[in-house]
Amino acid sequence: MAQPIELVRKRMSPLSEHPDPGMAIYEFLEELQDHGVLDLLRGLTVTGSEVITMLAKAANTPEVISTMRNAIVLLKLFSSAGRTWRQVGAVAYGLRVFGRKLLS
Repeated sequence: MAQPIELVRKRMSPLSEHPDPGMAIYEFLEELQDHGVLDLLRGLTVTGSEVITMLAKAANTPEVISTMRNAIVLLKLFSSAGRTWRQVGAVAYGLRVFGRKLLS
């Protein structure tokens, strides 16, 4: 596996003013290849449509649909709660300021 990398090194060195970043990328790719990550990614791209189809089928169950709906409701609740708490804080601040003015 090191032979293609050596060929790239020989060809890149005279062409580039700074071959180190380019070589770091190629060495990183070599590590990914040695650990099988590139093969995994290649396999996922080949079977990508099958994976998406399986995910779509899994997401089309009543349990998953209700879970997604519940998550959306919770997100809406939490996003509106932030505004409500800011409004409550503003009212409380206004009451404190008003109370201080009355007492002074």
